[in-house]
Amino acid sequence: MIEQGILDSLRRMPLGELVEIYEVLANRLHEHRQKHNGFVPRELFLPWLKLAGVYYCCDVIVRSADGKFLLKRRGGGEINPAMIDKYQIVGPAGVDGQSSEQVLTRALYEIFGKTHLLVQKYLPRVEYRFPEIHPEPWRSCTCLTLVFELWLDADDREYLDGTWEAFIEAQFGDPRIVRHQAETLEYYLSADYEQGKFVTLPGSPD
Repeated sequence: MIEQGILDSLRRMPLGELVEIYEVLANRLHEHRQKHNGFVPRELFLPWLKLAGVYYCCDVIVRSADGKFLLKRRGGGEINPAMIDKYQIVGPAGVDGQSSEQVLTRALYEIFGKTHLLVQKYLPRVEYRFPEIHPEPWRSCTCLTLVFELWLDADDREYLDGTWEAFIEAQFGDPRIVRHQAETLEYYLSADYEQGKFVTLPGSPD
């Protein structure tokens, strides 16, 4: 445990005088990522985002065979308590050293759980739609999101992992949906949408 006096001193010091401390932290995080498949310790995730200022994730919009939007309910452990139990687009954060295929594979494991055959089946079907950025004030950073889409065969809906619900466009204002992800869906179905166009979305907090 760091003594309170040291912490108070660090809070008062000009940022330029903290270079050596940042170097130590940066090197320790790099060493940890190398040993843990690119991941930072969970308890450091929020401070790491605050330091980085920007991170990226890959959102996969899941569609049912009849065109509805399938959203997954968040569990506990969310940094922003307002998002717990709300419905979301599955979207893992990028991890140091992981390829595009590995990040999308992680997304598919969030969708299908450990059903490896379905992950293999659907990985080639994930289609890129557009990139967007939005502020995340609850994390003190900005997220660059690469948005993809996946159409699900009717027979495979029963294999979705966790709790899912189908929504149509008229329901995007439902307060059970994470608001900034509802904005992603609203843009995607709007007249302003263009394939591959880089856009800024509001990132409204819940």
